[in-house]
Amino acid sequence: MTKYLAILLVLCTPLSLWAEASIEILGWSTSGKLALQIVHENPFNGYDASYLLVNLLDDEVIVQFDVMNKDNSAEHAKNLLTRQWQAPFQIQMTQHQIRPAGNHALRATFSAAGKSFSLAHEAHQLILRQGKSQKIVAQNLAHNAELIASYLSPHESRIAIIVKEHQRIRILGSNLLVGFR
Repeated sequence: MTKYLAILLVLCTPLSLWAEASIEILGWSTSGKLALQIVHENPFNGYDASYLLVNLLDDEVIVQFDVMNKDNSAEHAKNLLTRQWQAPFQIQMTQHQIRPAGNHALRATFSAAGKSFSLAHEAHQLILRQGKSQKIVAQNLAHNAELIASYLSPHESRIAIIVKEHQRIRILGSNLLVGFR
């Protein structure tokens, strides 16, 4: 049985504006939790910025702090988010034992845990392959869904996969050691 984890975050931004999105991984726990920052253009005016703390094991957004900025500057939105929410977000990161980590995006084909893996969007599914084995990470994806980025945890054999689909972004977690058939 293929097991997969998915978290769906609905962000009201047209697909064409996601090219302007900035995603920064802020840290990982040793137990599958991820902290990240997303800054993106707001379709109505300005930029929006969010801090998110996501548990990739039980599909929950644990904490989310947002700001909406009418200025036409992504940097201003990021600064506003930092001023308003950085201290409480840091407290949440500490409480959930999330350690700061770099922003190391993976390619569609990557190596981890001594093995080679690849990600592919085929037939409305996001598939993770390892050699001749594979597992389905997400099903029922739109035909035009796009893999934005994937990131490897520095503490465990787990990846976070960020997918753009319609007017939303999905953050999917996958353990690299289990679930392959």
